Amino acid sequence: VECLESCGKNLYIGTQECFVIHYVLEEKQYLEGTIIFDSTKQNQKYLDIKKPITLLKALSALNRILLLCDGNLIVLNMFDLEIIPSMTKLKGVSYFCLNENPETNNPFSVEICIAKRKQLLICHVTDDKIINLRDVSVPEPPIAMAMDGQFACIALSSKYVVVNTENGYAQDLFPYDSNTTPPLVKRITKEEFLLGGPSALGMFVTTAGISERPPLQWGENVISVAYSHPYVIVLSSDYLTVYSILDQQLKQRLTFHGGSCLDNFDGKMYVASSDIICALLPVPWEKQVNTSAFKK
Repeated sequence: VECLESCGKNLYIGTQECFVIHYVLEEKQYLEGTIIFDSTKQNQKYLDIKKPITLLKALSALNRILLLCDGNLIVLNMFDLEIIPSMTKLKGVSYFCLNENPETNNPFSVEICIAKRKQLLICHVTDDKIINLRDVSVPEPPIAMAMDGQFACIALSSKYVVVNTENGYAQDLFPYDSNTTPPLVKRITKEEFLLGGPSALGMFVTTAGISERPPLQWGENVISVAYSHPYVIVLSSDYLTVYSILDQQLKQRLTFHGGSCLDNFDGKMYVASSDIICALLPVPWEKQVNTSAFKK
């Protein structure tokens, strides 16, 4: 498993062998509180590029899936996984993201930001075409990014930059060493991002380029992060760790080896390793109290 996407009951998996696999999940809750997911495989698509699929995004309102594979941005039908012929694949793409706080809300299009060589392409995606609205020049190809409103926060090879995509103004945030720190950019709230910083810190930065919260001391070997208010969940090589953004303190740590990806999909949290996918479910405090009392 290289990457995941989920919307509603649909789970999509992108693999190292260039497959997209679609499952439908049914959640079953038993009287004792156990939750089981029944998965039914619906379809799979081999893309014949012979490289890993590194990014999947579902556009559920349009019944489309965007994916990135070997620098190719490809659009599939969400259900039969066929390539949409009218939406020619873009080449030379290093990353793309959805605008999580678009300034215009059109139910028939989705705003995305595409990193293509040394440019950011701000586009609207409809069910049959990608419309390029404007281009913004950047110093080098971004390798990770997130977008909020008119601002894109991007990771370059050695520093983070926040870009105003309306006027092209780019503000350097801070440097990092890509040999020791994986580039991580996660939108947290309106006009705020969480970045993988130096010295094994998770740094909060606003679109104005300032930090309004102390950093998270999340340690080495961070692979991926997810946010579910008010918690940041951090996937590292051996653990899943939960921090609060309210006091920056560690709240819980679980052993999880070989993790490859983690994210929050509309309130559903999934984490994957090379051969397993797990759902992370919060336990209500009432049940925690009852369980503690029972153990005593």
